[in-house]
Amino acid sequence: MFTRRMILSLIAVFALSIGSAFAGSGGTKKDATINVRNDSAVPIAVFVGTDAVTLGAALPPGASEAQVEAAGGFVLAPGASRSTKVVAGTHPVAASDAPKVVIQRASATIGKGKTLNYAYTGVGPNLAPY
Repeated sequence: MFTRRMILSLIAVFALSIGSAFAGSGGTKKDATINVRNDSAVPIAVFVGTDAVTLGAALPPGASEAQVEAAGGFVLAPGASRSTKVVAGTHPVAASDAPKVVIQRASATIGKGKTLNYAYTGVGPNLAPY
């Protein structure tokens, strides 16, 4: 039969296993983050992800904010920045100032829980880390 000590030991083991299960319920996979900042004087369209360059290149000159968002991107006003959550790996980042439709691109390789920062200056092909 079970002794009091054995029962207390089983309860303690059970309590520890439940506690560690709840503590780990958030998972170990942390999203990575890619920040893009607009350092130019005009609004820009930004795309992050596997089709970033293709989506940016498909925009018509002078695309509206609604057209950019419908294509999967977002618009950044001058001086604004925005973060995008991604899974760890390599992701293209593309930015375009709508009047010129100049696609500037970068390739971001990022690890779990890490953050990469890019700034668009509008001067030359410059979507660079900062």
